[in-house]
Amino acid sequence: AIQVQDIVDHLSATLTTTVRDHLRDANASDVMHDDGRKAMSASLRSAAERAAFATGIEVIGPIDLRLESKTLAAAHAQAAERSRAEADAQRRVEHLRHAMALAETVGKSTDPAALLAHTSANDQPAALAAILMAGATRSPGRMLFAAAGSVVLQIDPSASFAITTLTPTGDIGPIRSVQRVTMAGDDVILVGAQRGVATVSGTAGSVYLDTESTSRLGFNAVAYLTATDEIWASHSQRGVVRWRRGEGDQPLAVDALVTDATGNVGAQDLVTIDGNTMAFSSGARVFVSGSAHLNEVYTGATDIVGLVPDGPRLHVVHADGSWVQLETGTWRPLTRQATGNAVAIATGLPWAGGVRLLLARRDGGIDCLGVDDALVTRYASRHVGFRGLAASDGYVTAMTADRQRLVFWHTADGREPVKEIHVASIAGSRVAGIGFA
Repeated sequence: AIQVQDIVDHLSATLTTTVRDHLRDANASDVMHDDGRKAMSASLRSAAERAAFATGIEVIGPIDLRLESKTLAAAHAQAAERSRAEADAQRRVEHLRHAMALAETVGKSTDPAALLAHTSANDQPAALAAILMAGATRSPGRMLFAAAGSVVLQIDPSASFAITTLTPTGDIGPIRSVQRVTMAGDDVILVGAQRGVATVSGTAGSVYLDTESTSRLGFNAVAYLTATDEIWASHSQRGVVRWRRGEGDQPLAVDALVTDATGNVGAQDLVTIDGNTMAFSSGARVFVSGSAHLNEVYTGATDIVGLVPDGPRLHVVHADGSWVQLETGTWRPLTRQATGNAVAIATGLPWAGGVRLLLARRDGGIDCLGVDDALVTRYASRHVGFRGLAASDGYVTAMTADRQRLVFWHTADGREPVKEIHVASIAGSRVAGIGFA
């Protein structure tokens, strides 16, 4: 009597020798192929039949031969991965070549806005990115200024976001806002604070106090009117206060017309239109001030969240997402349109000699809209409910809902932020206002 193992032991040596002889000069790929596998199966069957016959045993089917090569499997996996990588690289090369062609076209164009308008819909996002990138290259080095407590942080995105702490001159209380203005030919950084306005940088160190204010709030914007050599500041309770340059201890009387126009609502979004004119909002209304007068030029249905000057136009953005273009001078509405969901704050992104609108939505995300085209892009992040917004040629910056962090994006790429700065841990106070200069 014999056992199954006896037969296995009897045939193993013969079959092992046959396999070694068959594979000695064979190629793994050839053996693993159907024809190679059939040839090897036939060799093994012939050898098994001979060994079995010598001991009175007959080999019958079925015969199942299974071959495995870990080395060959790894080689096939590497080849497949290499093929995918080569295909991805080719696509990136084609994308880069296309982007470079767009960038070259943008560089030669004297009217990037017109170039975008004549670009196909599929290529418009890449063309916009190329135009924004070209603008950032031409205008590098703008600083972001962030008001936090009693100091201003100067942040340089072009120097790995290096931070310098600046302290305004004078006892003006907590700082609310920061703007760059040009006075007497010099660029000056002014801050709006609880008790007035002060110079942050430069040699002047001027202080402009609001001696009549009892409010705990601060001035939300500052502007300079060249025609009268005056500094104007808007306040959500005080309305508008003004001083002559160099006479910071003598605030000028607020016009009765200003007081009557703004009432208890106050003023915000103070922006300079030209050397003779500035504008501000009060609730749902827009007021335009000159050297000797103030006029209400527009009234909307909901509160205004941003005024964006744009050459011959003033863009007015409402909290409900509606947007109106006013013609400067005549102040007649040129266009009215809806932009989508509710907006918390709006500002302008410099581009092609004009602006695009940046709208921080209340439900999250920052939309970038063209004022003369239908292209809409987005600056995305994990944060929602931004409280402040500022933009330069190179960067878009937003203040988070808790006013503790600043989030930065490259203007040409809004897919994810490039930097977050926890201002509260640096300055010991939350952010109150931001602005590029």
